[in-house]
Amino acid sequence: IFPHELGLSTYGYPYLMAGTNLIMAMYYKDERMLEKAIEVATHFVNKKTTKKWEKAVIQFILDILHKDADAANRNLQEVCKGYMRCNDYYLIYSMKDVCVPAYGIYFLAQNYLSKDEFAKLEMPEHKTVDREYVQWRLDNPIPNLKPYVIYPNEMDVLNKLYSLPVAKVTLMEHQASQWTPIRMVE
Repeated sequence: IFPHELGLSTYGYPYLMAGTNLIMAMYYKDERMLEKAIEVATHFVNKKTTKKWEKAVIQFILDILHKDADAANRNLQEVCKGYMRCNDYYLIYSMKDVCVPAYGIYFLAQNYLSKDEFAKLEMPEHKTVDREYVQWRLDNPIPNLKPYVIYPNEMDVLNKLYSLPVAKVTLMEHQASQWTPIRMVE
């Protein structure tokens, strides 16, 4: 979804930009990207206007980068607590009783930390966390993903569409009330 050749995000909602940049830098193991991403993320978490749960998400990722399990555990708990009070427009269609961001950053940590370091992290005791799912996911780190719904033969084109890889898209930047392409990835 985030091709390396596009570089770090420089435009957009600050929380999403900070998170995207950290995840990209970690995924690509790019030290230059990581240095800039940490700088942007640190600025984000130190702003007074930042929403508490968003700050906790970004701070958790920073805690993982600094290998601070105690702080990471506290921030993961804050993510779950704050998510319940969230009514942001980009979460309108998500499940309010399942803290998807908490699962995402927890399993991001699993991919980044050693087994011993990851063992120090705990999913919070919170009503937005299904501990049975967490255990299943830990037992199945690379699950065999398949569609939940299989369409009948006359609609097989939908089955084929769902099995395609994620497409790379043209990103747009808002400039002077018009949208213009930044860069195209083939």
